[in-house]
Amino acid sequence: MATKPIPMAEALSRVLESVRPASAREVTLDEAQGCLLARELRADRDGPPFDRAMMDGFAVRLADAGATVPVTGEVAAGDTPPDGLPAGTAVRIMTGAPCPPGSEAVVPVERTEERDGLVTLPAGLQAEQHIARRGCERRAGDIVLAAGSLITPLTVAVAAGCGQTSLSVVPRPTVAVVSTGNELVQPGSDPGPYAIRDSNRPMMEALVREAGLTLKHSLHAGDTSNQLGTAFSRALDADIVIVSGGVSMGRYDLVPEVAADAGVARVFHKVWQKPGKPLFFGVVEGDPRHYFFGLPGNPLAVHFCFHQYVIPAARLLAGLPLPAAPGPAVLAEACRARGKRPSWLPALVGPDPDGGPPSARLLPIGGSADIYGAAPANALVHIDPDLGTLPAGTEVSWFPVGRGREAAGCVNEN
Repeated sequence: MATKPIPMAEALSRVLESVRPASAREVTLDEAQGCLLARELRADRDGPPFDRAMMDGFAVRLADAGATVPVTGEVAAGDTPPDGLPAGTAVRIMTGAPCPPGSEAVVPVERTEERDGLVTLPAGLQAEQHIARRGCERRAGDIVLAAGSLITPLTVAVAAGCGQTSLSVVPRPTVAVVSTGNELVQPGSDPGPYAIRDSNRPMMEALVREAGLTLKHSLHAGDTSNQLGTAFSRALDADIVIVSGGVSMGRYDLVPEVAADAGVARVFHKVWQKPGKPLFFGVVEGDPRHYFFGLPGNPLAVHFCFHQYVIPAARLLAGLPLPAAPGPAVLAEACRARGKRPSWLPALVGPDPDGGPPSARLLPIGGSADIYGAAPANALVHIDPDLGTLPAGTEVSWFPVGRGREAAGCVNEN
């Protein structure tokens, strides 16, 4: 029985209503980047844990400004400092080293003259110059990373500095990609006269990595229930399964049927959009829950549906906010919608030299299988078929793909 396509807004709403954030998990620091911290992190000791020299030079007392005093020792980073710094003496010290008790300033080596074990100090000395006092950055027990913090290279450094080798985070979703079709051969193979090389699977892999997700499986299945069932049984241990092809109305479009046999409960099938009308979405109940996206086989439909539906779902699953929509762009040239469905067309969007809204130039493509014409795109632009011909200068909605956000002069958001 034919299913009536639902509007795009309803489709996205159903996807987002179905997704719940993953449970926190302990992961190593090298796995944590890009995740949200599930529990606050407190400092295990003062920072710095001692009075730290911030320059190579000499630890001195202020009363010895302008004097020539003996150099009584040397402290490198990691050394134990002398018990004290008597008046009328100086200790040679390296950046990062602990200052001897009684040190009131560190004089950079370039501001001194040293000869025969004596050092002449400048006349003007400032209290605390080039010394980071113990605990000036944090105190033991202070919260250094709040729950919900995004793990970045700097926050990894904070965690390591607090003695952590792992963190409790909302993990990045794991993803399995499956391309389908008897007609597909591997990219390095000779396709012969009628087969085609599988471009969807490498593209899906690249989209997963670009979105900061974890690729768990990359599989191919022919258009048989057995091959699809075998692929799905492997793929469904990932948080998100993305399948290209096999979701339309043809004799060999078996993905919805085989997915149901594998435990996928359909949420919707078919969306009033172009490209990607046959989009299928379902959920596998359990702990953890798994999400199944059956994308149409045309490459540009795969590309659009990934950005429009998979990325928002993955961000919610990871506890991250949804991507912010950029402001409108303006058409560089007049265009007319093709067909009756709302369209998302590949485009080049760039900043306006006069500071106005970014300009959008639609790329000439031969349809949703034309990866060659669409390859330069840094954006997808929305064209409403109800508006007829749109003159140059018309404001349109759009969203960035690849490096589109930077190209349009917008701030890149995590």
